[in-house]
Amino acid sequence: MKKCALIFTLVFISVLHISCSSRNHLNVEFEDNLSDNIFNTDIEKYISDNQLIYDTDTDTEIIIPIVINIFSGPEGFPDLLSWFITAYDPGDINRTENLHLAGSRINNRVVQPNQVFSFGIAISPITEASGYKYGIIYSGGRRVPGLAGGVCQVLSTLYNAVLYSNMEITERYPHQFMVNYLDNPRDATLFFPGKDFKFRNNRKNPIMIKSKVENGIIVVDIFGTKEPDDYEVELYTQIINTVPFRTTTVYDDSLPKGETIIEVPGVNGGTAELYVILKKDGNVVSRTLRSRDTYIPHPQTIRIGTRE
Repeated sequence: MKKCALIFTLVFISVLHISCSSRNHLNVEFEDNLSDNIFNTDIEKYISDNQLIYDTDTDTEIIIPIVINIFSGPEGFPDLLSWFITAYDPGDINRTENLHLAGSRINNRVVQPNQVFSFGIAISPITEASGYKYGIIYSGGRRVPGLAGGVCQVLSTLYNAVLYSNMEITERYPHQFMVNYLDNPRDATLFFPGKDFKFRNNRKNPIMIKSKVENGIIVVDIFGTKEPDDYEVELYTQIINTVPFRTTTVYDDSLPKGETIIEVPGVNGGTAELYVILKKDGNVVSRTLRSRDTYIPHPQTIRIGTRE
């Protein structure tokens, strides 16, 4: 029978702001809410406090460290290991609020060596009461209003920062449709708890996630301690094939004759590959296929006026 152990660690250290003038890299779909009966009452309490980090160990033992108020200064996380940035439309008020909330909930997270970080748990509870708004999500192959719409952009930004840090990604899923805020297939989606994004800190020292959502820009930094065996990471994407979107035309007598409005923009589908290239002293050490993802085309709807 599987065993489950809870490790509770309270660490209270003064909070110091980490900043760095140089960066190594420049370069939602959300379809369900946290089920009320997934966790028992004690674990739910810590999730609701937004203070849960967990790690799965072996097939016969599950260890769930819950780390509360872990922050440290530059002495604990002296180096910027990786970073990534994406842009968003701040004019989309509800989506922007969701981005801010999700970004704040992963900010200052510390992941110890060999621990697994869960994005779904980190941003929970995903409820209106906790501040999430209704934004556009993809569900059943359609764009519809859904709670926490947009949080996957924070997730995708984190995903790319983790890729550049060369940590072990243990769970990741693509969107149904190609996204427009980064190169596909460098996206990641959430359908929690069924689909999550998780990564393991396979480094020798703890890492800290710093996240900032401001003025149309999402930045995720990963701080830690550089190690002699670190690699330079490059990401390479290629489109294998493209599936054009179809267009549905609606004739509208409320519009002047000949006027055309794109009501729902179309997005091509297709298959794309992501390769992770590791280099040492400028020489390629490995080139690994990270993912090969297929996206369905999103149909376009246009309205054409018929009113004389």
